[in-house]
Amino acid sequence: MRRAVFLIDGEHYVETTKDAVNFLEANLDVQAVGAGLLGEMGKFGEKALALLDIPVLREMDPESTLRVLIERFKPEVVIDLTDIP
Repeated sequence: MRRAVFLIDGEHYVETTKDAVNFLEANLDVQAVGAGLLGEMGKFGEKALALLDIPVLREMDPESTLRVLIERFKPEVVIDLTDIP
């Protein structure tokens, strides 16, 4: 099983994001070890992020968020669930 971090955004409800993470864990043989929130909170609330059951980081900009995710969690896979190009 490969360690994975997920890039997420507030454009989707947290329940939808959780379902996507669970589906990908089951079908891609990955283990979610962390997530990075890019962009605005949108449909997420601070309490809703706890529903993901993984640490969620948010730095000053997307590039910093990705860098910190990689440094902290040492993933083998980065999975982008955002609508951000």
